[in-house]
Amino acid sequence: MTIREQIAERLADGLPHKSSELLKLCAPSGPSALHVHIHYLRKRLHPKGLTVVSIFYNDAIRKGFHYQQIRLVASPSDGRK
Repeated sequence: MTIREQIAERLADGLPHKSSELLKLCAPSGPSALHVHIHYLRKRLHPKGLTVVSIFYNDAIRKGFHYQQIRLVASPSDGRK
């Protein structure tokens, strides 16, 4: 299974995942590789009405950057229903 497939599988549950958790999948390539994989996933998911968002949490439960797969809200101009 490729790194992209592992990241996509991890994000498919719709829950926020720490960037450090996803970076472990990209080791030894590092943060720039994670950015490239997230960008690729966004391009592949957009036609399906999905995307990956980055969220910064600063509360007692979660801290730091997280990535989460979400469903986009359809609009008449984008042709999705």
